[in-house]
Amino acid sequence: MRHRSYSLKVAAVAGALLLAPAFVAAQDENWTAPRTSWGAPDLQGVWDFRTLTPFERPVELGDKAVLTAEEVAEYEARRLAEFAVRDDQEPADVVGNYNQFWFDPGDSAVETRRTSLVVDPPNGRVPQLTTSAAQQRAELERVRRGLLMHDITPGGWVEDMGTDALQVRCIV
Repeated sequence: MRHRSYSLKVAAVAGALLLAPAFVAAQDENWTAPRTSWGAPDLQGVWDFRTLTPFERPVELGDKAVLTAEEVAEYEARRLAEFAVRDDQEPADVVGNYNQFWFDPGDSAVETRRTSLVVDPPNGRVPQLTTSAAQQRAELERVRRGLLMHDITPGGWVEDMGTDALQVRCIV
């Protein structure tokens, strides 16, 4: 029985080694990445966003775009320790602990060792709103003052559908 198991393992490894060149040969040399109808790279698909790298660069890092390998290791250890403390909190302490099951920050920083996911502008931080955008936001906040999150904005395109229109029409 032991001999048969060993023979099967050897046969499986030999078969894998014999088939490996076929997979390499099957790759097309002229392959190019798919593009959208307007010529931009087609980024459709499922993207894994799990990373310990922050979206924006922390202010204390200034213009430092990339960390050293040692700094990354230290940063990862510190962030993972913070998550461990958060996971150990009592259920009564719901601030920052509610449904941690649904959050998976991963266990490593990005391979490029960048200090933020934002790469442009060079400071790694999302720029402030333009004057026009800030005015639009302020006006929307003024109009929505006193409304709940799912209440319809007065004068908005959904208002004439009536109350609960979005829920009835399965839009939300």
